[in-house]
Amino acid sequence: MQSARWLRFGSAPTDVSLFETATTWASLLAAQVMASGKEVEKQGSGAPGIAPYKAYGTQDGEVVIAAGSDALFKGLCSVLGHPEWVSDARFIDNPNRVANQAVLYGLIDPLVAAQPTSHWVDALEAAGVPCAPVNTVGQVLEHAQTQALDLIHPVPGTSMRFVALPVSFDGQRPRVRSAPPALGAHTQQLLFPELV
Repeated sequence: MQSARWLRFGSAPTDVSLFETATTWASLLAAQVMASGKEVEKQGSGAPGIAPYKAYGTQDGEVVIAAGSDALFKGLCSVLGHPEWVSDARFIDNPNRVANQAVLYGLIDPLVAAQPTSHWVDALEAAGVPCAPVNTVGQVLEHAQTQALDLIHPVPGTSMRFVALPVSFDGQRPRVRSAPPALGAHTQQLLFPELV
């Protein structure tokens, strides 16, 4: 889609947000949820070489906690009610936390599981520890940010919807102008172009 600005000046401001990109990365899963109405299973989490950094099960869902630095780990330990972990030799720095990841996660998992996601998001954000709730695909589709960014587009002439491209040109998101042709719609043109 070319805007008037592009046609006149040959360039246009281009906007791409992380939320739009992440939602588009999940477009195949989103299409599956939109078509079937059923949720898909989550694919896992974690980051090699950083601990603690993963999705933890809560009372009512999951929360990703990313406490990869010593300062963030200290904040996490305070929120979890275990400030003594900061001076534990097994967890003294990130290399030791990674080496003892199974032990560390074994300590954190049951604590996080005892409270709802909102409790942890509020407490961790207040402590400055990076975190986020893990949304289902359906929750992402209904998320206020999805609506505000106009990320779900209808396919003209159908009841289908899809996740739009995660980019805007001159403030405009490219749209699908028409539905794909029906089965056999161009058979005559392709097989017998001289007759059409």
